[in-house]
Amino acid sequence: MSTLDVIKEFNVLFYNLAPLTWDSITWMGRKIWKNPYDLWMMQEIIYEIQPDFIIETGTYQGGSALYFAHLLDILDHGKIITIDINPNNWEDHPRITYIQGNSVNDLVFESVISVMKSINISLNSNLVILDSDHSKEHVLKELQLYSKFIRKGSYIIVEDTNIGAPLEAVKEFLNTSEGKNFIIDRSKERLLCTFNPMGYLKKIR
Repeated sequence: MSTLDVIKEFNVLFYNLAPLTWDSITWMGRKIWKNPYDLWMMQEIIYEIQPDFIIETGTYQGGSALYFAHLLDILDHGKIITIDINPNNWEDHPRITYIQGNSVNDLVFESVISVMKSINISLNSNLVILDSDHSKEHVLKELQLYSKFIRKGSYIIVEDTNIGAPLEAVKEFLNTSEGKNFIIDRSKERLLCTFNPMGYLKKIR
C-alpha cells in the first residue's frame, strides 16, 4: 500500500469511527463537531491573519464558536458572528454574536452586515467558516454571499468537503468571476488528516 493510500484509508477510518473520534470532541465541555487536525489549522490561520471578524455558519452546540472566542481572547482582538437555524443553549461570551436563521436568507445576511457595522473598528481581515447545510446549492450560495467579506490574504474555509457536495460547490465557485480571486491552499492539509480537502480557500487578489 502506498503512502497516499495509507493517508486516504486513515482519513476514511477517522471519519467513520465518529463515536470514538470527532463526534466525541469537546472544547471546555462543549461538543465541537470538527476534526482536531482541522481545528489546529484554523488556529494557525487565525494567528496568521488576525481577523477582525470570524463568521461561522453552523453553530450547533456552540463549541467551535467558544474555541474561536478563546483564541481571540489570547490575541486580544476580534469578534465572532455565528449563525444557526436552531438555538442550542449557546454560551454567552463577549466576543460572540449569535444569529438565528438560515445563513443564506436575505434578512440573516443583512443582520451579519449590521453587526459588523455596529462595531466601530477598521476592518483589515475576516475569516469565514462554512459548516451549515452541506448541499451543493446551499454551500455555493454561501460562497457567493460571504466571499464579499474576504480581503486579500484571508480565507474561506469550506468544511466537510470530504463528503462530496461541498467540494462540488467549491469547484463551481472557483470557476466564477469572484471565485477566480481564490486559490486552494493545500498547505493547510499538511497534517494529512482533514475533513476539508481542497476546502481552505485563500484570497490572492
